[in-house]
Amino acid sequence: MKLAILYQQSEPLAKDDTKELVKIKEDCVAASQALKMKGLVRIDCREDKNGVFKIFDFNAKPNITGGVRPHRKNQYRLTMIAARAAGLTYRDLLLKMLGTA
Repeated sequence: MKLAILYQQSEPLAKDDTKELVKIKEDCVAASQALKMKGLVRIDCREDKNGVFKIFDFNAKPNITGGVRPHRKNQYRLTMIAARAAGLTYRDLLLKMLGTA
C-alpha cells in the first residue's frame, strides 16, 4: 500500500519519515483495515499544537480529477497530488483503482 503525506494545503512533504508521520501512516492503514475500506481512500489528518496527528475524515469517494482539461491544466486535486508524491501517474492511479474493483 502506497501512502503519501501532504502538508499545508497540497504541498507534499520533502521528508515524511519522522516518527510522528510514520505513526500516523500506520494509524491510517490500521483504521482503513479496521473499517474494511477497499479501493482508493483519502484520509484527512491534522496536527495538533503538540505535534500529534489525528485522523478526522475518511473520503471513500475522493475527487480524482487530474489537470487534463484545457481550462484546468496543472490543477490537480489532493488525491492526485498525493498519488504523484507516491510515484504514481494519473494513469497508474486509475489502473490501480480498476484492479481493486
